[in-house]
Amino acid sequence: MITLIRFFSRMLGVVCLLGLPSLLLAQPADASAEETAWFTGEWTLTPAPVEGFDDIATATLGVVTIENPGGAKIVRHTPERKGRPAVSVAFTVKQFGKNFPWWTEDGGANAVARKVDENTFDLAAVGPMGRADWNRALRHTRVVKPAGESAPPACH
Repeated sequence: MITLIRFFSRMLGVVCLLGLPSLLLAQPADASAEETAWFTGEWTLTPAPVEGFDDIATATLGVVTIENPGGAKIVRHTPERKGRPAVSVAFTVKQFGKNFPWWTEDGGANAVARKVDENTFDLAAVGPMGRADWNRALRHTRVVKPAGESAPPACH
């Protein structure tokens, strides 16, 4: 009987030790309202440059609109393009170091944004191992409207 108790005690100890790292990993906090609002507006898309490769594909891939309904929430609107329907996806923007993971409604990180400068950010998909694929990221460059020109309505 004591042998059985020792066995279960050891097994419980191993389970606790193996589960401990996952408990120690903190979930990223929501981005501030100011950080989230920075992403609002119209953005042209191009492939993000990849270190060590020439930038030969500089043609614009289209324009997306991002709105901020409040707090850490954003909605990214992609218009119809080449037979693909328009899509609107809601995200919660998190803050993790200098990056901004975008979490979908189901609670998982779907993409990660990192600011390049005040009018540019790269958005990378998150791969199966939970890492951002910066080699296939999309560069978002803010569409700057001339003074007095209003922005077109968002795609819905």
